[in-house]
Amino acid sequence: MDIKQNDNQSKKYRIAVVICSFNRKLLLKQCIQSLLRQTKEVDKIFIVDNHSTNGTIYFLEKNYSNNSKIEIIKLKENLGSAGAFYTGIKKALQEKFDWIWLMDDDALAQPDALEKLSNWFSFKKNNVLGLASAIINHSMPMLNRGILDLDNFWPLPFKPIKPELYKNNKYIEINFAASIGLLLSSDLIKSAGIINKKLFVYGDDVEWCIRLSRYGRIFLIPDSIVIHNNLGSNLNFRKLLFKKYQIVPIENFHRYYYAYRNLIYIGRLYSTNRFKFFVGLIIQLIKMFIGIFLFDNNKIKRIKILFTAIRDGFKINLQDFQKFSN
Repeated sequence: MDIKQNDNQSKKYRIAVVICSFNRKLLLKQCIQSLLRQTKEVDKIFIVDNHSTNGTIYFLEKNYSNNSKIEIIKLKENLGSAGAFYTGIKKALQEKFDWIWLMDDDALAQPDALEKLSNWFSFKKNNVLGLASAIINHSMPMLNRGILDLDNFWPLPFKPIKPELYKNNKYIEINFAASIGLLLSSDLIKSAGIINKKLFVYGDDVEWCIRLSRYGRIFLIPDSIVIHNNLGSNLNFRKLLFKKYQIVPIENFHRYYYAYRNLIYIGRLYSTNRFKFFVGLIIQLIKMFIGIFLFDNNKIKRIKILFTAIRDGFKINLQDFQKFSN
């Protein structure tokens, strides 16, 4: 398959960006500036604020309320990244944009990132309906693009693309990409459904990509680059059973609730090997509990959070939960 830029094809498409924002106005400012400076212009930027408490709305209204390219969507409560993206994507679909590019507020798109993606618009005829930028952190590709592996669900239901593959490939076909830097055709979203807002955060992109990959192909474009500004700093790790694990402060441990609850729900719904799924889950939880007992503070509170996640993951009504993506 040869790459050929089709200028007439790419110019007729209307492109919207949806930014999920929460309490990071300085990084958000850089993100917006990077999008406004794209060599291929975006038509609209929807900024969905997740009920920030640090003056983000005041900052946005003061600086961008008169910019016709930017629309500020103020949520009355924090709906997580899934709820924010759901809201922004739904708005972009209602306004009939052809492609929707997803961003976190700590993302910095390189000036030609969108142009590099738009070179592939003509490949819609080959059912390429999703295009993913490379997400770079500390000069290295992040391991958030890859291939779904629903037969071997744990520790992750996808296998990341190895960094060395980014160097000599114009494109890499994938079927999983974390939401940041993911550009999707509205046709694909209409077919697969919007991201499931009930998942709140962590794993929502996994469930969505399972659905997206059923209706269209997704290409990772290595020379389209988005820098992730705020990830990987000030992290502490511990070693357990010869593997390195991040130490999560108790005030952030709620993320494990959503991660395990959501992955249990997703595994119940989509895993293709039930035996491996349940055995893998037990192994993961044993490692978590050992780590808590050996290394962590607030042991009882952490264990309660994990047990609640397990309970809720198995308690979720699969069909009712799915409705929120429609």
